[in-house]
Amino acid sequence: MSATTTKHTPGPWAVQGLGPVRPEYPDWNHYAIRSPENICLAVVHEVDRYGADRALPGARLIAAAPELLKACKEVISAAGSPSLWIQQVADAIAKAEWEADRG
Repeated sequence: MSATTTKHTPGPWAVQGLGPVRPEYPDWNHYAIRSPENICLAVVHEVDRYGADRALPGARLIAAAPELLKACKEVISAAGSPSLWIQQVADAIAKAEWEADRG
């Protein structure tokens, strides 16, 4: 796989805590995903307070997306022969880059 220019905002992305979604619930936080230029790329939180403990792990996973995509591309590049797991990595790359069937 050849090196190409990314169409997404280059990483690394960072997670910024924005505080509680509602002041009366200090444990119900939301987070911004920020680019290296400090541009807000996304805001992550649970719509309902139930499950609010998943917002930070979700934000961290989203923030890791550029590095994960790069690592997947390196795996594909280094792989010598096709296999099921290589196809799964290739499918994940296609999904991240909107190359998969959008049907």
